[in-house]
Amino acid sequence: MDNERESSVRNLFQGSRKKPGQSTAKMGNTQVDRYNASIILFYFLGIMTQVTNNFIINPQLYWRYKFRTIGEPWDPASNTTNEMQNDFTAEFSVVANTAAVIGLGIAIVVGRLFGSITRIFGGLCGFIVGFVVLSISAMINTDTWQKEYLCSVLVLFFVLTCFGSVFLVALFEMAAKFTPNYYAATISGQAVCGIFSSAIQILTLMQNVPASTSGLLYFSVAIVCIVLTTLAFYLTMRNSSFFRYHLEQVKIQEDQKEEITKDIIFMVLRKQLLYSLVMVLVFGATAMVHPSITSTVREIETLKLKEKIAVLEKENSDLVNKIETMRQEHRNTELELEKKLKRIMQPEKKWCRWTPEDIASAISLRSVTA
Repeated sequence: MDNERESSVRNLFQGSRKKPGQSTAKMGNTQVDRYNASIILFYFLGIMTQVTNNFIINPQLYWRYKFRTIGEPWDPASNTTNEMQNDFTAEFSVVANTAAVIGLGIAIVVGRLFGSITRIFGGLCGFIVGFVVLSISAMINTDTWQKEYLCSVLVLFFVLTCFGSVFLVALFEMAAKFTPNYYAATISGQAVCGIFSSAIQILTLMQNVPASTSGLLYFSVAIVCIVLTTLAFYLTMRNSSFFRYHLEQVKIQEDQKEEITKDIIFMVLRKQLLYSLVMVLVFGATAMVHPSITSTVREIETLKLKEKIAVLEKENSDLVNKIETMRQEHRNTELELEKKLKRIMQPEKKWCRWTPEDIASAISLRSVTA
């Protein structure tokens, strides 16, 4: 009798295991992520979370040309800069950090009014409109109103960053309903965006793209990427039963809204205190290097190829670090699961001594590591 019960519990544990790209729907039907379309989509959605920061700040030669001293010969290799050129990167960094904080507050308010799918589509559409405006301005002569143009660009960047905050929160809400490898794909996509934009920067430097059109190249590439990602998101949502199944879980979760009390908020803050301090240190150290240092990369006559790929190597290191972090978290979860199962499945224990908390904890751990 004990053997039969032990066998049934083992089957229960094994039944809760799901392969990557696979989930069990109602009535026992298994949904499969065909061609890994959903996980590829999450890579691109992760790229979109950083597209405003990387594709606007990186064309430094274009911004130097736009804010050059009028009446003096333009020399892209010159290290002499005016006041507007010197303050440009600092002003963008201040606007980006301010907009990120305000954008999170907006994301909380908007999240109570609209579903995650609506917010994701809204964020992508906002990105498209913003980069279209930047592309049009790249083809306009702004020499006679440089200060006004700088203010308008900063305002537009502020709005795009707020859109990005709303988009980021909605994306992570949706990714949390999938298996952990889909969440990891979103994190990896954020690092891939930096690599992609740095590669474009290197190509523009190597091909001697004119400063007046280098910005248009960046913005056009960003528009193409955003449009393709939006179409891929729509088609996947429409044609993939695997993706639709998880979207239904998101809608069910959104319909079951719970009241958030002060006790819950303080409890979450206490549990996240250590992680928050680590994030402050990591992002603080990163902010000292990028974009304040990496954005100053420009073409000079003695520049060698290995120096041109320095920024790309930096972004590659960021990607490798994020991937290894996700793998280590996965291994730690597997070890915790193994200890839990050994404690539950000891032969000398009887069925009556297996507490419901032990069984529920083991099942939840198996679901997380699937």
